[in-house]
Amino acid sequence: DPTLMSTTPLPFPSAEFLDFLTANPDAGQYFALGSKVIVVIDGAAYETVTGEVDEIPERLTNDEAEATAEVETAPIEIEPSSEPTGAVTSTKPADAGDIYTTITADVVEGTAPLVVNFEGELVGGADDNQDFYCVESTFNFGDGNSQSQSPRCMAWESGVEIMRSFTANYVFEEPGEYQVTFQLGQAASEPVTIVVTAADAEPEPATSTADESEASANEVDPTPLVETNSTGIDRSSCLSGLMLLPLLALVIGLRRGQA
Repeated sequence: DPTLMSTTPLPFPSAEFLDFLTANPDAGQYFALGSKVIVVIDGAAYETVTGEVDEIPERLTNDEAEATAEVETAPIEIEPSSEPTGAVTSTKPADAGDIYTTITADVVEGTAPLVVNFEGELVGGADDNQDFYCVESTFNFGDGNSQSQSPRCMAWESGVEIMRSFTANYVFEEPGEYQVTFQLGQAASEPVTIVVTAADAEPEPATSTADESEASANEVDPTPLVETNSTGIDRSSCLSGLMLLPLLALVIGLRRGQA
């Protein structure tokens, strides 16, 4: 961003320039612009020049600053802190007086296992209320489990502030709907409801029929394979006929001998 300022001349290089820096050890910033050097002290700018000047400036005071700097800066937006998205706080109990307890959950629904951070708080009443000094705090998670804290305290004295904020975290392993409360001494909060759903069941692996098809293709045909030649004549029949010829000749010879 551009910076606009007026300057007071200083000779440079010169002994006077060095004396000026010695007299102003808290010089804030130096800017080198080409062959010139600008020194900024307490909002005033001094520019080096060649040659001599009529007067060497002495140590500055805020009242003597003549130059002002205008620097363009982008505005910075600061977002206020807030509770986590989905946080829910219990309502004030119907029978409560000016002092009561609440419980806040940072998330109230999700799949198991669900991690929830809780904050129990004492609202209202005096900060040195003896009834809530050094008492047990308990988070009941609605599934039969609870978390308690018993502080170690000295005897109560007027003016000693009581503890108002308590925290706990819990993992809900099983699906279900849970009523979670916070209790400090005799003051119990209204519940917040935590809904835990089951994680999606893993899909069963698909059964492939490729193996069955391949097995069917590899089955052996019980009918024996009969090999034929290019003329279509059964070779096994031909071989059987050739083997019977010698036997037939022998039978004919025996009959002729008997005749």
